[in-house]
Amino acid sequence: IDFLGKFKKTAVGMSLSTVVQQPTAILRAMAVIDGKYFVGKPNIKSLGTKWAELKKYAPVATIKDIGGFDAGGGKSMARWLNSDTLKGKDKVMDTIDNVAMKGAEIADKLGWTTIWEAVKREVKANNPQMDVTSEAFLEKCGQRFTEVIVQTQVYDSTLSRSGYMRSKNALVRLGTAFMGEPTLAINMVFNAITQAIRGGSKVQAVRTIAFVYTSQVAASAVSSSAATNSVIPLLIKTLYH
Repeated sequence: IDFLGKFKKTAVGMSLSTVVQQPTAILRAMAVIDGKYFVGKPNIKSLGTKWAELKKYAPVATIKDIGGFDAGGGKSMARWLNSDTLKGKDKVMDTIDNVAMKGAEIADKLGWTTIWEAVKREVKANNPQMDVTSEAFLEKCGQRFTEVIVQTQVYDSTLSRSGYMRSKNALVRLGTAFMGEPTLAINMVFNAITQAIRGGSKVQAVRTIAFVYTSQVAASAVSSSAATNSVIPLLIKTLYH
């Protein structure tokens, strides 16, 4: 992992505001999934089970597992595959990384599994004849979930980065560090406007822009010191009660 990757991990792992703003990405998903499917409170006790199911039927979640919260902040494929057999200094550094990123990891998984449950409700509503425990239903959910993620969420993949973010130039890489979320937001707005101009739904364009803007405002609010102090107790109460 290069210096920039280490720097990003440290900045994320040590930032409480980054942790609490992770779930605000759910708002972007509402640009393509009706908000009525996002019901019920999150249950952190079943997070592991939901995440395992999600990875099984939507492989993009495994890419998220490897890449972490943002482009450029994850592990190399070799390190991820061999994490259980690392020794010495490599094992120590891997443990430090895991501990530092635990808060962001849980918040991220909470956000993605919330979207996963919303997708399952949507697919069930649109296909009432399907058995919700069947492989066919879950595979259909996996396909829909992947569509939603590709359109609205940040994950570390070469295909999910802009041309500038794929540059090997050190200065360009430094300039685009932490730009995964802004790049995605700009792309969502640009695509929505482009589709509307080409004859697509103007209502959908307005909806997309509205939810992108709302997610940006929410993320800014919870990342501020005052907002963080008031949001943390609320998150703890929601997750553990």
